Amino acid sequence: MKLIHCADLHLDSKLQTWLSEDKAKERRNEILSNFPRLVEFAKENSVFGIMIAGDLYDRNSASKHAENTVLATIVSNPDVMFWYLPGNHDDKSFLTRIEKLPSNLFVFDDRFRTIPLNDAGTITLSGVALTEENNRSFYDDVVLNRDTYNIFMLHGEERAGGSVHFEERLDFRLLRNKFIDYLALGHVHKPGIAPLDNRGTMCYAGCLEGRGFDECGSRGFYLLDIDEKTLRAECSFIPFAKRKMLNLEVNCDGCEISEDIEHRIEEKLAETDFSERDFLKIVLKGELDALCEKDVPYLLKIFENRASVVRIEDDTELKVNYASFANDMSLKGEFVRLVQQNDYSEADKAEIIRMGIEALMGEEII
Repeated sequence: MKLIHCADLHLDSKLQTWLSEDKAKERRNEILSNFPRLVEFAKENSVFGIMIAGDLYDRNSASKHAENTVLATIVSNPDVMFWYLPGNHDDKSFLTRIEKLPSNLFVFDDRFRTIPLNDAGTITLSGVALTEENNRSFYDDVVLNRDTYNIFMLHGEERAGGSVHFEERLDFRLLRNKFIDYLALGHVHKPGIAPLDNRGTMCYAGCLEGRGFDECGSRGFYLLDIDEKTLRAECSFIPFAKRKMLNLEVNCDGCEISEDIEHRIEEKLAETDFSERDFLKIVLKGELDALCEKDVPYLLKIFENRASVVRIEDDTELKVNYASFANDMSLKGEFVRLVQQNDYSEADKAEIIRMGIEALMGEEII
C-alpha cells in the first residue's frame, strides 16, 4: 500500500510581502495547481491515498476558486482516498464545514479517531485535530494495537521552553511506546525524518512549495510504501516544487569596488544549480573597508534577470583602517580621528565615517 504524506500547502496565501501583485497572483495559481498535480502523481504511481497533515489553506484567505479546485479534484478522483487533518491555519476551512463529504474524503476532528486502511485491518490511520481544550489531554486517548501498522497524524511541534500556542506544545515523549509506526506531522515547513522510539518514525512532510526565502531548499512530500503481508514500510522523500527558493551567501571580504562584488556573485552563481524560473536571494557577507565603493542597486540591475525574482541583501560589516589616517593632515583625516575618539560602536563609527567622507567628497549618500 502506497500513501502520500503531505502538509502545509497553504493554498491561496497572499504572498505580497515580497512579490508584486501580478507575480503574487501567478505564484498563488502555481501553488494551487500543485494539488491536482499531486493527485496525478498518486494515480500514475498507484498510490492508495493522500494524508494531508494540516494547513491545506491559509486561514480565511482562500478564494472560492481555490476551494472549488480542491473539492473538484477530490470528487473527480474517486479511486484516490484523502484524509485531512485540520491545522492551526484551518480553523475555518470549508472542508470542515461541508455537510456531506465525498465518499473518498475523511476529515479528522478534535476527537481521537482510528480507521482501518485495508480490509484486513492490519494498517490503521489515526488522527486528532489539536485545540486549546485537548492539546494536553489527547495523549491518554492514543490507544493502538501492537500487532498492526499504525500511522498517526498530528499538526504541531515541540519547542523548548514551552509556548503559548497550542500547536507548539507537542511532547513527543508522551507518544513513545504507544505502538506508533509512522507519526505523520505537519506545521514545520522543512521536511525531516527521525526516530520516535525503538519502533516508530516521526516525519515532517514540510511544504510542497517554498513561499518565502525562509523556506529554501528541497520541498515536496513523503511517499510511504507498506507491505501488507510483512507490515514493513519504506519511506522516501519526493521533491515536488515547481520552483526553488535559493538563499545564496556571497563572501565579499577584500572587495574594493562594486565590480569586485559582481565577480564574487558570478562565481557563486556558477557553482549553484538554479534556473531562471527560481527565486533567488543574494546575501552579501564579510568585512569591507568603510571606503569601499558598493552600489547595491547597480548590482541588482545586473542580476535581476537571472531568475524569476532576484533580491540582494547587504549584510556586510564595515571596518575602518585607522592607521591609514593617523598622519593624514587633511579634513578627511581629522574627521576620521574625531569619530574614532567617540563612544559609538565600531559599526556605527564605520558607517559615520563612510557617510562623512562621501559628503566631504561631494558624493550622493546612500
